Amino acid sequence: MHTLKKSILSLLEANDLDSLVTLAKDKPRVVSLLVRISYDKETLAGWRAIKAVGLISRELVRTDYEYLRNTIRKLRWSLSDESGGIGWSAPELNRRDRLCRPSAFCRYCSFDRGCLHH
Repeated sequence: MHTLKKSILSLLEANDLDSLVTLAKDKPRVVSLLVRISYDKETLAGWRAIKAVGLISRELVRTDYEYLRNTIRKLRWSLSDESGGIGWSAPELNRRDRLCRPSAFCRYCSFDRGCLHH
């Protein structure tokens, strides 16, 4: 297992989400790894990863809005038939991202409501 992923899993296990936010400021790849970890919603680490992405998004909306927007776009696309994927955790992650600044991502709201109710 890669060193960064080990560090992330250790921080999730310790529920040290603030350190994950700090780590993500220097290493944007943290968000991608958290998204992957969030696919396993049968573990506490998976749910903590979802929460961590939301906290990191609060920072990214101020410091790297374009990266955050692109992440949300990828998550939304992962839910489409066109992607060929399943979109594990995408609705939860998209909702967490939008909680940081709802007005910036309101065009995704109606889409999510449909996904979460089916």
